[in-house]
Amino acid sequence: MLGVLFCIFCILCVILGFCINKLMSGRNGDLEYEMQEGAPEEIPQVGFPPLHAVNLSELRKKEPEFSSGRFIKWGRELFWQFANASEEWEIEPIRPYLTEGFYRSCQNRCQDLQKRGVKIVYEQRIEQNIAITGYRVQNQQEYLAMALQVYITFAMIDVRTGRRVDGKRSTSRHMKYELEFMRQTAGDMPDMVRGGCCPHCGAPVENDRQERCSYCREKLIFEPKTENCNWLLGKCTEKRYE
Repeated sequence: MLGVLFCIFCILCVILGFCINKLMSGRNGDLEYEMQEGAPEEIPQVGFPPLHAVNLSELRKKEPEFSSGRFIKWGRELFWQFANASEEWEIEPIRPYLTEGFYRSCQNRCQDLQKRGVKIVYEQRIEQNIAITGYRVQNQQEYLAMALQVYITFAMIDVRTGRRVDGKRSTSRHMKYELEFMRQTAGDMPDMVRGGCCPHCGAPVENDRQERCSYCREKLIFEPKTENCNWLLGKCTEKRYE
């Protein structure tokens, strides 16, 4: 009798162990899937070339208070606001920080996406490196180049159906974005409209001696410049790493 009970007990233990193992395997599978979806350590490894920061001693001679760290932080935030315009079809909030030519180009792109009924949705954005990589003075204009190396996952969404365009899955890429900022040379602008733009319509003001805005014709009020306010984003190019 005791032997029969012992055998039954062993069988129950085996069955219980099997059930627990299956349950834990299912949970581990879920955790593994979540890691593949979003964890940085699961990103396919690509050898990003190093970014070489430029020597800014020439700029600091004219503007001793210039801070690379603060400029990078400001430029990074502006870049992602620019990228988000593809999701919102709206470039106006950052118009004061874009050159007129670049603003028109971005506006046309947003209008094209809107006509097609498509949005670009970024599902994952992980920055790898960021640096100021260039500085030059040309024709009374200063230019700063900043580069970002980013791992992104995005999808083209049909706003009418909420589905990916053509049923395609999300696209993942390793990218390098190169941003070029410009302004009048620091020595030529003791005073400037705050933000380098018209406070009435948001259009860029590229001549600090203007009395009225070239676009809305409102009178401009000049105030002491603030940090980074006179830099305008004039170009953004991208390179895909294979």
